[in-house]
Amino acid sequence: RPERGTRDRTHRLRRVLRGRWLKLDAMTRALQGLAMLCLLAFAGSALAADANAFEAEAYVGLSLRPGPACTVSYYASPGFASVGGRRLAELVGDELDKGFGPGTCVVRGMRLPVLRETLMPAVHLEIGVPRLAVEGAAELVRALVRAVVAWVHAPVET
Repeated sequence: RPERGTRDRTHRLRRVLRGRWLKLDAMTRALQGLAMLCLLAFAGSALAADANAFEAEAYVGLSLRPGPACTVSYYASPGFASVGGRRLAELVGDELDKGFGPGTCVVRGMRLPVLRETLMPAVHLEIGVPRLAVEGAAELVRALVRAVVAWVHAPVET
């Protein structure tokens, strides 16, 4: 299926979604001029349905999980991977590694319902490193903003 946001290099992000996770008001301020919606549903299918109804051009989901590392996921299955989602996930991973040290974030393709059912490039960041969620929240937001902005300017690596 064709993805929104990956049709050409001149694509510009107009709407960004963020999933559930603490308060990311700084992200909203940093991305001024873009429509943004905070979703608080916990079911992946409900989040995907809301993102699709909003006609978002990108979805960035965040959640906390126990564990020693962070994972940023994009949709992938045998024989298919979301090109735009993979690009955004790689940018998020790179920015988190720059801000918090190499190996902070693992990028991987997954078949999560929210990633599978969204009509736009989508990523989901599971934060397992407590210092990112607490002491590093401001840098986390800056890293996500840098990744989204870089993706807007070059949504698909050529």
